[in-house]
Amino acid sequence: MPEPRLTVWNLLEGSGERQRAGRWCDVFLVSLIVLNALAYSLETVESIGAEWHTIFQTFEAFSVLVFTAEYALRVWAAPEDPRHAGGTEWAARKRFVLSPLGIIDLLAFLPFFLAAFVAVDLRVLRLLRLLRILKLARYSPALGTMATVLRNERRAVFGAVCVLTVLVVLSAAVMYQLEHDAQPKVFANIPQAMWWAVSTLTTVGYGDVTPITPAGRIVGSLVMFLGIGVFVLWTSIFAAGFIAETRKRNFVVTWKMVAQVPAFAGLDAARIADIGQLLIPEVVPPRFTVIRRGEAPRAMFFVVSGELEVDTPTQIIHISEGQFFGEQALLEGTERRATVTSITECQLLRLDQSDFAQLMEDEPDLRAAIERIAHERQHGYEGTEI
Repeated sequence: MPEPRLTVWNLLEGSGERQRAGRWCDVFLVSLIVLNALAYSLETVESIGAEWHTIFQTFEAFSVLVFTAEYALRVWAAPEDPRHAGGTEWAARKRFVLSPLGIIDLLAFLPFFLAAFVAVDLRVLRLLRLLRILKLARYSPALGTMATVLRNERRAVFGAVCVLTVLVVLSAAVMYQLEHDAQPKVFANIPQAMWWAVSTLTTVGYGDVTPITPAGRIVGSLVMFLGIGVFVLWTSIFAAGFIAETRKRNFVVTWKMVAQVPAFAGLDAARIADIGQLLIPEVVPPRFTVIRRGEAPRAMFFVVSGELEVDTPTQIIHISEGQFFGEQALLEGTERRATVTSITECQLLRLDQSDFAQLMEDEPDLRAAIERIAHERQHGYEGTEI
């Protein structure tokens, strides 16, 4: 039986296969964060804020209580996080408290208690409450990916910022020289002209400041085209970063899943990488029929996690992590002789029939290993074939 602290960490931040309670905990916290943002918005409407003031106050107190308890539990369970391994418990807790997500968790409830002891402007307090929406970063892989992309592409982003800064200054300086005499109040100086440069380069163009001289309009048109180029530059940087990060994550996930399969244990890194490109990760829910008796074989499967039930004409067998199924019918070219159903949520690697045939031809050692394991399992299961 796991220790209480490990149970709490798995409930709040556990990775890998999540228990149902952990998923419901995530749903509850995400819903509470979204409702807090909605409550903040509605409370600024005077008629609604005045009529539902008591309900908003009660909901705020409930939210603070939940976020405080969550933070305390996260601090207490921080030593169970593998990322904090290798040090003392207090060092692990300190790393969590000082981490970006730890600071966001603290800001979710700290302003409420500060307001009880320090005079705080109500508008500032409400704005700080809105920071709770940043907690969604914990539950959104996309936001985590964005942060990683920004970190990886920081040099390119810095270069793009420098280019944009130079364009703003030069555009403002040129436009000041061309438009100052015609519009001395609008283009009174270069800093004031920078507003026009920023709004034009970002292709927003509010229209409150516009050139009226022929030369100014020509330069303004050029600046608009440059603004489109700036957007293309930003888009290409982030698109390339997202593609690279997505590919890297998919490769790492597939690599880990492939390396867990005993049949691939003797392969070197290059061969595992090649095989990983053929395998398709799948996640199936409980009681999902992966293979049905009598159907034509279309793929074989490797079990990365979870448990499945093999229903044969003679018996019922359970298979789990590290095992594979569906290879016998592919090797012999026969119909399926068993039905395979997931008992729990399972992570599988699917190898389609065409890729299976090519892989068995290119990797004789792997074919021998699969045939040997299938033969041993077949005799151990009293002649069972899947």
